[in-house]
Amino acid sequence: MDVQQIKELQECKKMMQSITIGIYKTSIDGTFLKANDFCARMFGYNSAKELIGTNINDIYCGCPTREKLLVDLCDNNNTLENYEVQFKLSNKRGKMGCIPSAKAGDRIWVAITASLNCDNTLHGTMMCITERKRIEEELESIKQKETESLKNIENKAKEMLSKVA
Repeated sequence: MDVQQIKELQECKKMMQSITIGIYKTSIDGTFLKANDFCARMFGYNSAKELIGTNINDIYCGCPTREKLLVDLCDNNNTLENYEVQFKLSNKRGKMGCIPSAKAGDRIWVAITASLNCDNTLHGTMMCITERKRIEEELESIKQKETESLKNIENKAKEMLSKVA
């Protein structure tokens, strides 16, 4: 390789390490083979070096299960996009992860894009969607409260009308 090619490779590596999306490669059994630092920090590890060799099943919360993810992957021509999975942060680290206030053992939601390769490895991206899920839950709660309030108003109106009639 010439100097220009080496510089381009270094630039690509630097760009991959600074991106705010987790990039990963795992074996079919879930062992991390490659990852960028953001992927590692998302799960509470200090670096990709710490994450590589660990098994994703150790941080999987089972919502949905890894087995279901693999079945869905096979059912969708060996690719998944925006597949929502819940993980727990590594117990090996303190405050880290994709949420500043997160602690070891806290649960996070991640949208996964995955492809199954012919060598039985998975590769893809992971994006933390915990904050989005929290907002969706809040909105659902507000909708339920509004529905209950409207039903109460309707019942009181009917009650008042029946007294008048």
